[in-house]
Amino acid sequence: MSNEILSLQINDALFSYPGTPSVLAGLSLRVGLGERVAVLGQSGIGKSSLLRLIAGLEKLSGGEIWIHGEKVSSAQLHVPPEKRRVGMVFQDWAVFPHLTVFENIAFGLQRRGKDVSERSRVGELLTEFELQGLESRMPSTLSGGQLQRVACARALAPKPEILLLDEAFSSLDVSLRQRVRQQVVGALKLEKATSILVTHDLDEAREFADRVFELRHGCLHDASVVSAG
Repeated sequence: MSNEILSLQINDALFSYPGTPSVLAGLSLRVGLGERVAVLGQSGIGKSSLLRLIAGLEKLSGGEIWIHGEKVSSAQLHVPPEKRRVGMVFQDWAVFPHLTVFENIAFGLQRRGKDVSERSRVGELLTEFELQGLESRMPSTLSGGQLQRVACARALAPKPEILLLDEAFSSLDVSLRQRVRQQVVGALKLEKATSILVTHDLDEAREFADRVFELRHGCLHDASVVSAG
C-alpha cells in the first residue's frame, strides 16, 4: 500500500454467495478524500454487494478493503459495520416514521442532538439539504425528494469516512430526480464527503461523480468508453 491516505482502497476483492458464480473477481478501486465515484451496471450484477462489502455487511472471500488507511476486510479480518464509519443511503429512503425530521437527522449523533454542538450540526445539514423549516415535520408529511434528502442528511450527520448510495435516486419521479441529485451533490461538496453511488443510469452516474466505472464480470472498468445508448 502506498503512503498516500485514501478514503477507500480495494485490492483484488473476491466475493461470491454460497452456490453461485463469483460476484467480484479481483475487483480493485482507489478513491481519494472527498471524491465522488459512481459504479454503473444492470440489476443483479453485484453493485449492491460491493457496497455491502465496503460497509461490512458481507465478508470478503479474498483480497482487502482499506478505509482511511485502516484495513477493515480480508479473508482473515472483518471489522464490524459499526466500527467502519461508513454511512449508507438506500433506494427506499429508510427514514424512521415515528421521528421528526430533526430527530431523524440527529439519530446517528451520540446524544441525538441534545448538545449545542449536535444541534448546530443538524442545523448545518438542514441548510445544506434545503430542509430549513421542516425540522418538526413527520416523514408522512414529506415528499419523496424531501425524504431522500433527510436520509442523506442523517447518514452524513456523524461525518462518516465514506457515504454509500445504493440506487439512491431511482425511486423518485423523473421530474424530481435531477433536482434532488443536484442538491445532494451540492451538500456533498460542502461536506467534502467521499461518496460512492451505484446506479444503472449512465447520465445520473456522470452528473453525480468525478469518476464513473462500469461493473462487468466482477471487475471495474473505466466508463468513459460506455456510450449513452
